[in-house]
Amino acid sequence: MFTSDMHSHLDADNGIGGAAKLKTAIDKIRAEYPGSFLFDGGDFSMGTAYQTIATREASELRVMGAIGYDATTLGNHEFDYGATGLAKILQAAKNSGDKTPAILLSNINWNKTLASKSLKNDATVLKKAFADYGVEEDYTIIEKNGVRIAVFGVDGHESIEDAPASGVKWTDYVTKAKKVVKEIKKDGKADMIVCLSHSGVYLSAGDKAEDIILAKEVPDIDVIISGHAHTSLSEPIVEGHTYIVSPGCYAQKLGHIVLKKSGSRYKMVSYKLVELDSKVKGDSSINKLLAGFRSKADSEYFSKFGLEWEQKLVYNPYKYPDASNINIGRGEEPFGDLLTDSYIYALRHSGNSKYENVQVAIAPAGGIRGTFNKGYVTASDCYNVESLGTGSDGISGFPLVNMYLTGKELKAVAEVDSSVADIMPIARLNCSGLCYSYSTHRMFLNRTVDHQIDNADGTRENLHDDKLYSCVTDMYTCRMISATLEYSKGLISIVPKDSEDNKVTDFNKEVVTSGGKEVKAWYALASYVGSFKDGKIPAYYSRTHDRKVDVTNWNPWTIFKEPNKFGLVADATVALVILVIVLIVWKVRRRTRRNGR
Repeated sequence: MFTSDMHSHLDADNGIGGAAKLKTAIDKIRAEYPGSFLFDGGDFSMGTAYQTIATREASELRVMGAIGYDATTLGNHEFDYGATGLAKILQAAKNSGDKTPAILLSNINWNKTLASKSLKNDATVLKKAFADYGVEEDYTIIEKNGVRIAVFGVDGHESIEDAPASGVKWTDYVTKAKKVVKEIKKDGKADMIVCLSHSGVYLSAGDKAEDIILAKEVPDIDVIISGHAHTSLSEPIVEGHTYIVSPGCYAQKLGHIVLKKSGSRYKMVSYKLVELDSKVKGDSSINKLLAGFRSKADSEYFSKFGLEWEQKLVYNPYKYPDASNINIGRGEEPFGDLLTDSYIYALRHSGNSKYENVQVAIAPAGGIRGTFNKGYVTASDCYNVESLGTGSDGISGFPLVNMYLTGKELKAVAEVDSSVADIMPIARLNCSGLCYSYSTHRMFLNRTVDHQIDNADGTRENLHDDKLYSCVTDMYTCRMISATLEYSKGLISIVPKDSEDNKVTDFNKEVVTSGGKEVKAWYALASYVGSFKDGKIPAYYSRTHDRKVDVTNWNPWTIFKEPNKFGLVADATVALVILVIVLIVWKVRRRTRRNGR
């Protein structure tokens, strides 16, 4: 049995998924298959308010232990709190005395990590926590009913890129997998080899998907439990004799594959993704455990903000896309409008006059980890929307950051949304204050036009390239700026600045504060929705407002107007082609006339 990318989704969401239903489904399968193994593909944490107590309670690992997981790996989000934060989580799990799953991760390069002066101190703390918990850095053999499975874990390239706060250096996942599998084969004690791979299978990537590459390069792996991509595979991908399985995310499905020995390898007997829907009753012991953790989150975290986990803040009468489906296309999202407007609201109500002139808010899709269901919205629902990271204050939740960008750079921001996000979906943007139109018939990196600023009084004015505009985003965006710009191959330039037009070199110095405390992105949202006078999200947020307008057509004016440097090159190329054609036609007609004489 297998799961992946649960992201702290331990409660049912709208009657779907959750740890209690998961336990019920697992127990049912174990009753029929007593020798079943239970594995997880990583990113078991970071995504809901349970993570707020992870460094003290290790809530996710202890729930996984209570469910009966045999092993998991560490995904990129397990490193969200940095090396020392992960060390605290592992230490808390160990100190609890509760049963917890084995953790396997093979491709951290400790030699290079500990040789780095900037990483050594924190990495030493993490290395000790690994040893105390018993994190296996090669492989382990788990035996049930006479069947011995060798299990190891790796993180792939994209996962590593998505863990900028990990504080460690890495070895290539395929190279390390080859070495580990060779050792397993040499040892000769395992009947089967399973890799917990937080590398992923994006179906759009075809054969270039990282776990398909892993299966091809290391063919002796029998099963790859694929995490990171959140892909739900209704049937395994079969590469040679290797089965690649992936159950989706957020503990909404439980994967189950039955294998039978066939010669020296295994053949699949059956495969199923069990839907954890309203028909599945939650296990009472897990529900009791979760209630205890929610109570601790109230006293240890939400009380700092004068809130409680289940405190109702506002009623939502609308159906928004869930986190997996928001920002799928280029268009404006009403929920994205709500979120970014909350950033503006937070700065203007911070009590700090230096934020009063804020004009633009930006929130990328990659930082949105949840949305609102129809019905009452609680404090924990708001937290779940912006649940990533921690601030320099050591308190869970990324803070807001105030920076300045020129009008020209804001136009580049629009191009990130309309061009770069096509190949890097987490860069799809939601904006408040910045408005523009886009056409997919225009050149890559020159798809947007009619860039305007939406003023507080409802009027709009054109962007001025050289003017500085006050902007707000969250620390997630700041950390991902460099990675996003890499996808533009250096063609886009965005340099965050302070109010004096100096380049920002430390985003922590630009964190938004109110009363001496960091303003968390999630709390900005909670404060904003809590301010609605009639206790209901306004109808304004049920529709779009021309913040992003699709003007795709074949009208030459739409295609060629407002060219930036890339558009000018394209226009010049087109003009040159037209000129060549005109010259050719002129010469042909001239020659025809001469021949006619």
